Amino acid sequence: MSTLTLISNDAVEVLIGPKAKTFCQLLVDLTDDLPDTEKENCVPLAEVDGDTLRRIVDWCEHHAAQEKQAEAAFTPSNPRDIPEWDTKFLDLEADDLFEITRAANYMNVEPLLEYCVKTIAKNLMGMTTEQMQEYLDIEDDFTPEEKEQIMKENEWAYSTTLEDNN
Repeated sequence: MSTLTLISNDAVEVLIGPKAKTFCQLLVDLTDDLPDTEKENCVPLAEVDGDTLRRIVDWCEHHAAQEKQAEAAFTPSNPRDIPEWDTKFLDLEADDLFEITRAANYMNVEPLLEYCVKTIAKNLMGMTTEQMQEYLDIEDDFTPEEKEQIMKENEWAYSTTLEDNN
């Protein structure tokens, strides 16, 4: 098994090693049934841009190099735990984090996708509705009257302590 060339939607070519490829189920599925002579071909990834593809391959290569720790790294004792290296790797602007999340989902890089989703969830913790809408780039299309009605109907959700709900 040799190095595989991946081609992004903006024609960036990125090489991925055989061990790193195993983290990406899409690549495993695409190449497992090919004869060895055809495994030298390039794999186009129409849904992934070059910068994001490089980041995902860097992530896969890093974890492939950490072979002894690979299995332990993906079974954290606490479901909210993300290993330190991955936390630093995913310390990105929201748009970049969302792109990596989409690409990890498309390429079926399960551990990376899980860490991305956990990172996004951690980033959302403690935000107001308006802050979440801004972070997730969700357009607020309610009128002030509709907002007021929703707040009245769901007053319990807008209180700050459990005592306020009793």
